[in-house]
Amino acid sequence: MGVNGLWKIIDPIKGTANFQSLAVAEGFSRKYRDYPALRIGVDVSIWIAACEAGARAGSLHSMDENAPLKIFFYRLCRLLSIPATFIFVFDGPDRPPRKRGVSVVNRPLWVTAHLKPLVEDFGFYYHQAPGEAEAELAELNRRMYIDAILTEDSDVIVFGGLNILRCLPNADHYNEVHIYHHDMIHHSDEVRLSRGGLILYALCAGGDYSDGLPDCGPETAFAIGRLDFGDRLLQAFEALGEGPELDSFLAAWRIELQDVLRNNPYHDIPRRRPSLADSITRDFPNLRVLALYQSPTTSWSTAAPTTSATFTWIPHLPRPAALARFCCERFGWSPTVVVKRFHKHMWRGLAIRMFTFPLTLFNPSTMLLVSPFITARIVKFGGVIPAGTGRLLAVKVRLSTQGFIDALGSKWASYRAGSQSVSLEIPDLIINAVVPSISVAAATTSLLTNASASTVGTSENPIQITDDEADELEVGHLVYIPNGEIVDLTLD
Repeated sequence: MGVNGLWKIIDPIKGTANFQSLAVAEGFSRKYRDYPALRIGVDVSIWIAACEAGARAGSLHSMDENAPLKIFFYRLCRLLSIPATFIFVFDGPDRPPRKRGVSVVNRPLWVTAHLKPLVEDFGFYYHQAPGEAEAELAELNRRMYIDAILTEDSDVIVFGGLNILRCLPNADHYNEVHIYHHDMIHHSDEVRLSRGGLILYALCAGGDYSDGLPDCGPETAFAIGRLDFGDRLLQAFEALGEGPELDSFLAAWRIELQDVLRNNPYHDIPRRRPSLADSITRDFPNLRVLALYQSPTTSWSTAAPTTSATFTWIPHLPRPAALARFCCERFGWSPTVVVKRFHKHMWRGLAIRMFTFPLTLFNPSTMLLVSPFITARIVKFGGVIPAGTGRLLAVKVRLSTQGFIDALGSKWASYRAGSQSVSLEIPDLIINAVVPSISVAAATTSLLTNASASTVGTSENPIQITDDEADELEVGHLVYIPNGEIVDLTLD
């Protein structure tokens, strides 16, 4: 989805990071905001498409109408372990009527009605865009309401997104993300595509809104985009608007572009393209498509834009009782199955959320972590992972899950999973930002003297964790501990 070939074009400037480590280092090392966690916007349409594709492929019960919703549920469980605030942005009714030659259905998908409350019950947020979610995400990022955008749609780059995280939505885990910064896209020698250059690249190469120029591949579109044609086009369109003056500019602009394609006088493109020059008619560029990229419909498109108070997205804790009810009602899970699967897929994420929640308090005398509606007891400190190359100082903690079961409600009190605790490593950055008294307690416990570095996983000696998606998705993954990553060490 998005602009043809753009991900490959900007590949040379991408960075790669562990998602958990990135959220810790970039979020909890900052001192200038009341709530340190990163705010990451998510393009929901990508997730919905991936979940529906997974259901059709039979990765879950293919005949179950709730299969896409179930896949979505497990993906949200995985995000709980990423210490960030996620905002899921939905497409709105004013999105373009056609994409890639197909009419867009603007009615809400049947699953959407269930997704919004589910997202909130996980402690995340949802936001309704008036038009394209990608355009709204780019504007939210540009105005600093969110710190980054998680998407697989390259349109968000052309719309002006600043910090893009690319994590394939059909991947089983969210361990690794690719990072794209607009400064690198605009100014690096490897790419050097300005906003105007990106728009011209999209107009030439094609994408969701048009087929582009005939036989103009990404390589040629990239070469054209790096010249000044895109910037001049964008400046003229914004200054002149549609009319005779713009028509006059475009006539001269086309002649100059055709000359470059036909003769390549300064060797700006890989080779001469006379046939491509002949395909440029007075209909190029498509001004409707240009306008879609230059000024898409967002919350700021009207005379009275949405106020900033709407976008005060602060960290929230999940609502275990509401999630348990949802799973019983929508998936038909029994209380025993709920407790078993919550222990396998949710409790570790919930524990991490408690450590990162700004209202969490720690009582050293009772070893209780106390936050609104949820209390958990630290069973023991397992040691300290020392600071060193490729990692941050972290405290090993074993946490009882009894408080999580209590948070489900009284009817769940008699149900138990096979284990009553989870083991975690909490980076020192998080502890110092939220519950600094834990550092003192960990430093004084006698257990630290028995901590063995040989039990710590590394990229050379990973700890294998099996995750069978609640006996329905059979997958496994390796858990590493680089760069302060939050991981679970044992299944107990």
